[in-house]
Amino acid sequence: MIEEFIKTKIEKNCPEDLTNKWNKWLEEVKQVKNKVTILSSENTNYGKKIDFNFDSVNNTKIYARLYYSTESVSKKKPLIVFFHGSLSPMDKEWTKDDCLGWVKENFSVVIFDARNQGGHTIDNNELTYNNEYYINQGIDNLETNYCKRLYLDGVKLINLIKDESIEVFSDFHSVPLIALGGSQGGEMALAVTSLTNDIALCIPDIPSGCALKERVIYHNGKYDAINDLKSKYPEIDLNRIYCDLGYFDLVNLVDKINCPVFSAVGFDDDVCPPKYFYKAYEKIKTSKLLYIYGGFGHGGFDHLHRPLKLKYIKKYFNI
Repeated sequence: MIEEFIKTKIEKNCPEDLTNKWNKWLEEVKQVKNKVTILSSENTNYGKKIDFNFDSVNNTKIYARLYYSTESVSKKKPLIVFFHGSLSPMDKEWTKDDCLGWVKENFSVVIFDARNQGGHTIDNNELTYNNEYYINQGIDNLETNYCKRLYLDGVKLINLIKDESIEVFSDFHSVPLIALGGSQGGEMALAVTSLTNDIALCIPDIPSGCALKERVIYHNGKYDAINDLKSKYPEIDLNRIYCDLGYFDLVNLVDKINCPVFSAVGFDDDVCPPKYFYKAYEKIKTSKLLYIYGGFGHGGFDHLHRPLKLKYIKKYFNI
């Protein structure tokens, strides 16, 4: 199976100023004051469910939730930072079930609603193409590109968890963090692990975010919406958009990862083609594992892979 991935060729699309640009953007997110507002706190059979928001870039409040497991805190287990899939915010049934599945294994889990993806987080800024599919909002300006804002929201959450002045995370400042998610969630897990030094283990499933130019050209997954935008607005310069996408392409970012990566793909996935993820996987310099599930497409194999993830976590952290 893997021979096909190895043979796949993609066009190099790495901007010369990639590092400088990301250093600037990471400084930009640092300039946003670390501020958390508790919206509700509910006692549960596992501990607490705490909803809150936090300030992020573009003057946007990000809606988030902490599933606080008393058992995980007493045993100082890692905190799972869960990133959801495209248009699958925290109150979507399968996203909620996935989070609670980890809670049942006595882990605490934190998750936020990605902006403008059907959840509680709304970016009210006036951006070009505001009424279009979320990936296209602000796409004609690198500084307002949706991917930039989404990645920085993830970075901001990690910064908050590690900020000892933020009370809601007082029991998690010193425990390891696991970045975890599927599809867009896998993309986000890899992105925040690439852009911060605070992730102890990265677990991306069927990751999006790789070989973005090819994703547009060959109409794969959410990035096909860029072709729809071009059809609607013929004046749009796709070549400029391709260049901008290079700043957010995980193929160009993952070499900065400094922790193990435990990943999985479905061999027949045409939404987030595994051959494109493999181009990023090749550049990961740390310990890494890739499970390839033949006969599966964009997911559907979690009943097989989840026990392996849990086993790996327990072994890696000796818990």
